Amino acid sequence: MTYFALALDDDQTYNFRLFRWACIGAICSSALSVIIFASQVFVTSHVKVPLHESVLHRPSHYMNLENILRNTNHSFPPITNFPQVVLQISNNDSLRRMAEDDRGHPTSIGAVYPDDRHVLVTSQTSTILHFRHQDFAFESCMLNFEPLARTDSFDPQVKLGSSNHVDIWVLDSSTEISRHIGNSWKFAPRRRHKLVTMEISQQDSIASGHFHCPTNQFTTLELACSPSPSISSCDVDFWQDQRVNPRGGIFLIQSFTGID
Repeated sequence: MTYFALALDDDQTYNFRLFRWACIGAICSSALSVIIFASQVFVTSHVKVPLHESVLHRPSHYMNLENILRNTNHSFPPITNFPQVVLQISNNDSLRRMAEDDRGHPTSIGAVYPDDRHVLVTSQTSTILHFRHQDFAFESCMLNFEPLARTDSFDPQVKLGSSNHVDIWVLDSSTEISRHIGNSWKFAPRRRHKLVTMEISQQDSIASGHFHCPTNQFTTLELACSPSPSISSCDVDFWQDQRVNPRGGIFLIQSFTGID
């Protein structure tokens, strides 16, 4: 009995020591994890990432294409570029918060959101147009307005005042505006400089001068009523769809500039 009692006592002592070291190891591991986590939180909170590094940019689709075009005189016809993002801001909102209007409607298969874009420019509201520059080496852009026509499948619901002088502002942003990219969708960038003043009517086409639009980058414009005291009214309200023929609304014409 004494032999078995001693053996049992040795087993209990071994198990106790094993349990004690297991507890010590678990405590040390937990403490190390807490220290590492706290150090990462501290570093993250004290290191500010520049905005241009924190925004994810689209990769270029045109790698080495400049080497093919550099020694050629070939040219290409201009392309039409409609804004994919069209948003409104209130002129009384100092934060310049952006909102999107749409023609969504319920159907038997769920809500449907057409590709229509709403352009609204009044004394109370301005419109933001966001363009992604298309193709490669089409770096000369011109903003165009074409009168809109109603078709069997599309109603632009045009409402234009008698005198609509609209200032076109280039905004201080070269990054993408998307509801999937952080706060890019929330607040309109500040104005950088005025591109042109356009008189928009349902009778005439009008275009701005040419401006530089680098490949694979973005242009963001603001349409606002001109504050000139000689202008009595400003009321621009219509819907546009890039798929409609004949084309109408406001869009970019991009021209091929070649490779220097």
